[in-house]
Amino acid sequence: MPIWSPWERDSAAPGRMRRTTSWNLPVRRDRAGNWKKPGTAAPVLLCPDEDFFAEGADDLRDGIYPMLRAREDLLFLLLTSDVRQIPSRLPRDWGSGYPNVILGIRVLDQAAEEALAPRLASLPFAARELVLEPLWGPLDISPLLQTGGASAVFAAGDDDPQGTVLDLSWVQGIRAACEAASVPFFFCSTGARLRIGEKIWSIPGRYRAEQAKKSGLSFLPEHPTPLAESFSRQAAFPSRDPALDDLFLRLSKSGFRSGFSLSEEDRRYLREKGMETIRRHAGDFVAKRLAPAHPARDGKQTPMRGHPVFPAQHATGCCCRGCLAKWHGIPEGVPLTEAQQRAVTDILMEWIRRELM
Repeated sequence: MPIWSPWERDSAAPGRMRRTTSWNLPVRRDRAGNWKKPGTAAPVLLCPDEDFFAEGADDLRDGIYPMLRAREDLLFLLLTSDVRQIPSRLPRDWGSGYPNVILGIRVLDQAAEEALAPRLASLPFAARELVLEPLWGPLDISPLLQTGGASAVFAAGDDDPQGTVLDLSWVQGIRAACEAASVPFFFCSTGARLRIGEKIWSIPGRYRAEQAKKSGLSFLPEHPTPLAESFSRQAAFPSRDPALDDLFLRLSKSGFRSGFSLSEEDRRYLREKGMETIRRHAGDFVAKRLAPAHPARDGKQTPMRGHPVFPAQHATGCCCRGCLAKWHGIPEGVPLTEAQQRAVTDILMEWIRRELM
């Protein structure tokens, strides 16, 4: 899922936010006047680490609304955990909601569910989604679903290895409630630890989304909405590797790194060749241009365009040994191991995958 982080906490003024270099990322244009970030099928997650409606962002939030209107070709997902603050923090032209803005509401316990139930259907948004992440215990969301205000439900376990162990029966209960109400449900990640019956399994980050998908607990109604179908095809099972999520969040705050995107030519090439071929190409580029201890023309060995992997390398800090050291902690002057080469290739392919959403 694409991420947009226009602000961050201001260390010099506790409780306040300040702009990042990604402040106006969606509305940047190239020299031809085209959007640098083309439309995607999956929603853009706005402010993933902060409540969009937090008080400390009042001044900045007003500047976001015109950008949301300008990019009607994009869907935006706003996250909040307290819906009481929403009505007073919407723009005058909001009406019943911008058609391209979705509200994601974090519901972490039964008390939050009970407080939300009488308000959910009246919140002025084109779609309202329940985000049960991390899932810390069993939740009865039937009253929320009965209001008819939920467009979809997402659930995931706790990624902290010392956090709550996710009991599969909790997910099964949520799935049953969604199926009874004919509301799409997406089980996105098992979290670090999963209990099945009496046994607790420790699950490495790279397998958490895969294992959630294999559980078969996600549910799509017989006649889903176009939005739900979009999630099912592309965003229901995003990468849940905490290391990758942290990396892409850091990259999104760099104006230079976040300025790269796939061109229409890149996208055509991807459709023609397929992801497996592109992965082989990426592996070859890494092996020949990055893996040696002292690559030829180091610092200038990666073109800006000409292949989908090239913008991926610049966008992810995998373009030269200096950038590998800065962004990934891989020291210069020593050859990359096979494991490191695979890891770099995984990062490049994940960036491409997210661009295609």
